Amino acid sequence: MQTALDTANEGILIESAERVVYANAAYAELLAYRRAEELTSRAVTDIIADADVDRLLRFGRLRQTGKHAPAAYALPARRPVPRVVR
Repeated sequence: MQTALDTANEGILIESAERVVYANAAYAELLAYRRAEELTSRAVTDIIADADVDRLLRFGRLRQTGKHAPAAYALPARRPVPRVVR
C-alpha cells in the first residue's frame, strides 16, 4: 500500500487531528515543496487557502465523529513562501 501511495501520479495528503501525517511526492510537487517530508507534521491550516479553511476543517470534524463527509475533494492550497538562496 505504501508504494502505491508514494508512486501515485495524483497528489495524496492524509491528515489526522488537523495535522499532515502523509503527503506523497506528487502532492509536494503541486505545492512547490522540494520534498514531501516538508509537509509532514504541518498544520493543515498552514497549507489550505484561507477561503477554504472552515469548509475543510468541518469535513475533518465530521469524519472524526463518524458522520458523512466527502472522501475526496479539491483542496485549494497555499504554496510555501519563496526562499532566498545565498
